[in-house]
Amino acid sequence: MHEMSSSCISALTSAKTSVVLIYPWRVSNHPMKILILEDDDADYFLIEKILKSSPLPGSGHGKPDLQRAITAAEALEGLASNPPDAIICDLHVPDSQGLQTAERLLDATDAALVVLTSDSDRSVAEQAVRSGAQDYLEKDHLTSERLWRSIHYAIERVSVKKEWERVRRSLEENRRFEALARLAGGIAHDMNNTLCIVRGFTETMQDLQEPSHSEGIDQILIATDRMEDLIKRLLQAAGSEEELHLAPINLSTFLVKSRAYLIPILPPGIQLKLDAGSNCIVESCEMHVHQILLNLVKNAVEAMNEKGDVRVTCTTDDGHVELRVSDTGPGIPQESIPFVTDPYFSTKKSEGHEGLGLSIVQGIMKCSEGDLNIESSPSGTTFICRFPAAAPQTTQEPPVLREKTTDTPVEPKHTKVLLVDDEAPIRIVIGLQLKQLGFEVVSAGNGEEALDQFNKDPNSFHLIISDVLMPLMDGPTLVRNVHEQRPDLPVLMISGYTNGQLKDKDWYHSGIPLLTKPFQMEVFRQRVKELLAV
Repeated sequence: MHEMSSSCISALTSAKTSVVLIYPWRVSNHPMKILILEDDDADYFLIEKILKSSPLPGSGHGKPDLQRAITAAEALEGLASNPPDAIICDLHVPDSQGLQTAERLLDATDAALVVLTSDSDRSVAEQAVRSGAQDYLEKDHLTSERLWRSIHYAIERVSVKKEWERVRRSLEENRRFEALARLAGGIAHDMNNTLCIVRGFTETMQDLQEPSHSEGIDQILIATDRMEDLIKRLLQAAGSEEELHLAPINLSTFLVKSRAYLIPILPPGIQLKLDAGSNCIVESCEMHVHQILLNLVKNAVEAMNEKGDVRVTCTTDDGHVELRVSDTGPGIPQESIPFVTDPYFSTKKSEGHEGLGLSIVQGIMKCSEGDLNIESSPSGTTFICRFPAAAPQTTQEPPVLREKTTDTPVEPKHTKVLLVDDEAPIRIVIGLQLKQLGFEVVSAGNGEEALDQFNKDPNSFHLIISDVLMPLMDGPTLVRNVHEQRPDLPVLMISGYTNGQLKDKDWYHSGIPLLTKPFQMEVFRQRVKELLAV
């Protein structure tokens, strides 16, 4: 009769999950609620006498709260109006007979169900347990100890079952997030490769200085910048973002620029009112501030019924900078405010609004050593992000380069570069840039092909530029083979994957320089010159 409980506990233990069973009557002031479905007066009074004369040991709240139903219809009505902790059910009542009685109750509730039966109906009671009831008792052998023990174990099994379902859903959700992270990483890699082609050819056209094309070229580059930002946010949401570094940010300037992407997410009946203040400097990163602003504005929009105002303000106060996002919705109930930043908590009645938005905002504020406060009333809600004020950045430190340069400068006209990438358009556009520098370029579509080219004359090459992920032989493997013959040969790795996605690779920490796609061609040319000391 208790195998279900044991198997659930075993499964939870093997999943290394801590389970705490919580019984409502033990953590609140109300007594245990028991619904008794019994049409026979004598049997009901016997059950009532047993339960009231000897309450559950350790309950701490005296006698149980008993509710009687004579028909299945009355029991179903009682389940809806006053949900019980447990049900004691006779299978034979005027409007329902046998297994059907238990099944009707099980369909309507997840409360613990104990079936009462006679010796002749034991097989039916066993079927009821297999269908979802937690236990059964024979009326002819009913005692206080047996009845309370059966109720206790029935409720325990229901609690374990609920906890198991919660763990199962959590595990499934984790698997979905992992799948999302892998999908996001793959999409980002392919999009970065494509954007590298778009940016590379566009900047090459820009270098030709055709005045009639300048406006169109500028718009392509602006669109490319926006796509790069979208990719970074996709990776951040999937947990694969590049490592972020805090730096002074002028929130006033940032808010003015943000109007362009906030307006499109507002419904027609909602207006954005922006007061950016002046010189509100904080130490954070633009991606995080963008995430804060986007989540809080979306939350404000959801709080209103397609009509109202979203007000975003930025002010300085006593060594702090406050970013406020307010709505004119109905407000958040005061009892819900402590929980609104919990993951998947929602005050929305309809499905689909639950998420991680406010939880992410709170996490970002902790990273920035700030606080998230909430003020709410029936006339609206204000989320207040309070940052420590930072001093403006007066000097620009030169970037720290990961690569080593050669000791002896190389003349451009004598420079030979081995360029390796499985994307032909990328080889073409990078090759054009290298040829503009006066370099000789030998191209290959994968590591094996590149190694064959290198082995023809290893001492003739001055630089290798290689993609990371390629068919047949990847970039790091190619570099290891090349360095066995030419350990002094400079290498520049390029990849559609970001630093955050590659940082767990052994070669990443070996000092090999890396440019993540899509990169600006001016940055690429500068890196090449630094490597060759030209």
